[in-house]
Amino acid sequence: MAMSVFPTEVGALPTAATALLAHTEFVGLPEGVCHLYAGGEAPVLRVALDALADYAADKSAGGPGRRRMEERVEATRVALGRRLGLPYAEKRLGFTASVSHAMDLAARALMRAPGEIIVLEDEFPSLPLAFAGYPTEGGVLRWIRSGEGSEERLIAAIGRRTRAVCVSHVSFLTGRRLDLAPLAAACRAVGAALLVDVSHSAGVIEFPAHCCDIIVSCTHKFLLGLHGAGFLYWNEERLGPCPIAAPGWNSVACYRIAEGRLDWAPRDGVAAIEAGNPNFGSLYALKAVLDRLDDTPLAAIQSHALALAGQLKATLHARGIALWTPMQSGQAGSSVAIPCAEAGTVAARLADEGLLVAASDGRLRLSFHVHNARDDVDRAAAALASVMP
Repeated sequence: MAMSVFPTEVGALPTAATALLAHTEFVGLPEGVCHLYAGGEAPVLRVALDALADYAADKSAGGPGRRRMEERVEATRVALGRRLGLPYAEKRLGFTASVSHAMDLAARALMRAPGEIIVLEDEFPSLPLAFAGYPTEGGVLRWIRSGEGSEERLIAAIGRRTRAVCVSHVSFLTGRRLDLAPLAAACRAVGAALLVDVSHSAGVIEFPAHCCDIIVSCTHKFLLGLHGAGFLYWNEERLGPCPIAAPGWNSVACYRIAEGRLDWAPRDGVAAIEAGNPNFGSLYALKAVLDRLDDTPLAAIQSHALALAGQLKATLHARGIALWTPMQSGQAGSSVAIPCAEAGTVAARLADEGLLVAASDGRLRLSFHVHNARDDVDRAAAALASVMP
């Protein structure tokens, strides 16, 4: 990938001199640690630990505790929908074990009709692999070159045989952000579905939910949750009721055996995919985090994180360090990807200096969020200048 040569837009963003949340609000994040790893493993807020204690107390409290557990799950569903701007989340948002689990369910729904599944070549593996077990007559993966101009190439590939376009709003690999509106228009013109993975935007970058027909995500990255809880959101206005169910005691509205036959019906909405107990602990923690951030608008978090990412990109660009992430804030998320053949070695050296960054796929990735501030940019830029091969 070529080095970014776009002009910067840092002047339009805040200086982000101080963090939106202090390090003291997080577990294992002492002063002196520069945590730029939220795109992989976000730091854990202390309110999440308090929520786990609440869960343990409710689990030990018999029937009344069980009712509180179920109420907390529904409250989390509503709070998450409100935070992300997802209409009717109480019916359309189902919790899963991970984004891979959500993608598997989405693929089951999409593969009920034949057609092409259009995917970018550098997409996160969970998206294309969800379709890998289906016969080719059911659907064919069509690969599109990624990078600058991705939207135009995706739109050019959409036609009458297109069943769905499956993309990430923000790329895990490069940090590039897609413009979803023209993709949605092209999909709707031919009756295709637009599936969007928002794992690298939910909680830090706003996304146009109205453009998305299916949304999948994890919650342990920029939503600041724990492992074990993902979600699938199904746009009934566009696609009608979700056509699949995961049969289990928790996903059925009725169940009986009569005259030697099994008679059952799924619950209404996407709750039909929740076969058994959800990950109560993770959802308790997620609700606590959503409550903690409720008075901090997502737009403010986005401006803060994009300002920091933009400052780092501008500094690295000025020093001649190549980037995979677009310079324009409107075309990028809050992560900065730097090509590096020895990424693992370099990341280990940075970690020894208290700078935590992700390293895989031939690049370093530095992600900014609520716990970061301008001094993290300065420290990262100086450290990278000293260790980059």
